[in-house]
Amino acid sequence: MADRLAGLLRHYSLSARVFHSGAFCGQHHYAAPHGYIHLVRRGPITARSPVHEDLLVTEPSLLFYPRVASHRFCRRPRRYR
Repeated sequence: MADRLAGLLRHYSLSARVFHSGAFCGQHHYAAPHGYIHLVRRGPITARSPVHEDLLVTEPSLLFYPRVASHRFCRRPRRYR
């Protein structure tokens, strides 16, 4: 049986770039006309978008936006006692 992923990839071209690597401070907005795959090594961050509820990410995660969807990541403010 042939690899199903190979069959799918014959119909689409993929490209990848690293937008950011390292400590994340503040927020970053993504609004380019294509999909995104985000690899989050650790949180906490909040993923915000008009296409879903706010999503709190607290552990290693892969976030997949397969089509155009404006979204942004925000660091949770630290709470001081």
